[in-house]
Amino acid sequence: MGDIWMQITPANNWIYVANPEAVVEIFNRRHEFRRPLQLYGMLDIFGANVATTEGSAWQIQRKITATPFNEYNNNRVWVESLRQSKDMLQWWLSHHTSGVRSTAKDTRALSLNILAYVGFGRSYPFHGAFSMSETSYAVSFRDSLSVVLDNALLTLAIPPSILRLPIFPKSWSRVGWAIKTLKEHMMTWFLDEQSRFSQGKRGTGTLMSSMVDASETITRDPAHTSPKHESGQLQHRKEGITVDEIFGNIFVYYFAGHDTTASVFTYAVLLLAANPECQDWIAEELQHVLPTEDNEAWGYESKFPRLKRCLAVLLETIRLYDPIPGLPKWTGEGERLLQVGDQSLVIPPRTMVLPSLMALHTLPRYWGEDSLVWRPSRWIIPAASLETEGPVDLGTQLEKESILVPVKGTYFPWSEGQRNCPGKKFAQVEFVAVMANLFRDHCAQPIPMLGESQDHARQRLFDVVNDSQLRLLLQVRDPSSVPISWARRQTAGLDYCRDTVE
Repeated sequence: MGDIWMQITPANNWIYVANPEAVVEIFNRRHEFRRPLQLYGMLDIFGANVATTEGSAWQIQRKITATPFNEYNNNRVWVESLRQSKDMLQWWLSHHTSGVRSTAKDTRALSLNILAYVGFGRSYPFHGAFSMSETSYAVSFRDSLSVVLDNALLTLAIPPSILRLPIFPKSWSRVGWAIKTLKEHMMTWFLDEQSRFSQGKRGTGTLMSSMVDASETITRDPAHTSPKHESGQLQHRKEGITVDEIFGNIFVYYFAGHDTTASVFTYAVLLLAANPECQDWIAEELQHVLPTEDNEAWGYESKFPRLKRCLAVLLETIRLYDPIPGLPKWTGEGERLLQVGDQSLVIPPRTMVLPSLMALHTLPRYWGEDSLVWRPSRWIIPAASLETEGPVDLGTQLEKESILVPVKGTYFPWSEGQRNCPGKKFAQVEFVAVMANLFRDHCAQPIPMLGESQDHARQRLFDVVNDSQLRLLLQVRDPSSVPISWARRQTAGLDYCRDTVE
């Protein structure tokens, strides 16, 4: 079909773009190709937020809500991810014989617990295959948040006050009450943080604390008040964000960070279980960078930057299985000129323009003839100097490896431009920490059916992964259909995983 094509529907015309240069131009011309707020309005469950605002309102929201994404919190993400994934691994090891069918549910629980800790300072123990009754009502913060996020379609489609009406099924009412309970928890912690700020006490560094601090600081800064009115009196217009907007932004970050991260974890774990060679490949790096089993000795600042192969697994998984396969833009009321290759095209008014991430991430002219193959090693570049030197030890080789920088416009894992995802480093740190805990000393394999070879079981697992569906996000349709067995690695030789599972 070429690099650009149109889909005509009764509601809107959609133009899909798979030309890297044109897509970069679309992101750069943010005033002409705007975010279609009409599609994002459903995210205003608790209040306006960075996903549902434009212009100066968005700038203030972005400035305030980006403050928690810093190295202090990245370290907290690292520590909590190691703790949670250690407990998850023990749960999986306890089901070695029968295998684990709850990979998707467990990674959702893992992601939720990490977000609860970093967002509100609440630490919860990991419980495998956690599931509440369809009719039981959530009381705790964690349970309320879990119900809301696990029922995202219902949460986004119907106002919570409507969901609680007795005319609807009890399962719907349960979601409505979970939203109400979640807001009550957030209000309690908001008032605590606001009181602490007014007393001049040090912040806790959580997502809530950082947003309250940033908003209150901007509000009280004279530089952020409006200029004098014609009468000469100063207009004290607050430039912070409201409590509802703080709650709205926290929900959006939780919604975006939880579901996308859990989806990527599920894909990565299943793909690695089907690929023992790749498990061995990242184990080489993990054994070198993390010489001790004690993960409390794995310092974030000294270890995370060196785990490039683990990061490559994340980058490759998102390349082929991006939870968000498109980033829609809107032309508004005016025509837009767009250069696509050697053609100058006129995009009509009121047209949706969708950079097609799936197409861009798999273009053979940039990613090679095997662009549809999941191969994390494509992201690792050996040091050029090693090509001319004599034999070098594995440690030197690993330390000199670097991450591939894709051709501009061919890879958008965390969006692009001013509205890129501020949680990029957060997600990378969380993923790498979990991979380190899971695969340094252990390996995974699919359990074959009666009479089935291990190779056939791996291919069956690949087929399950590729049987994906797009709901709110891209996800594996039936991740529980193949049980995964976890075992400790052997310590001799390089083919740790194959020595163990064959």
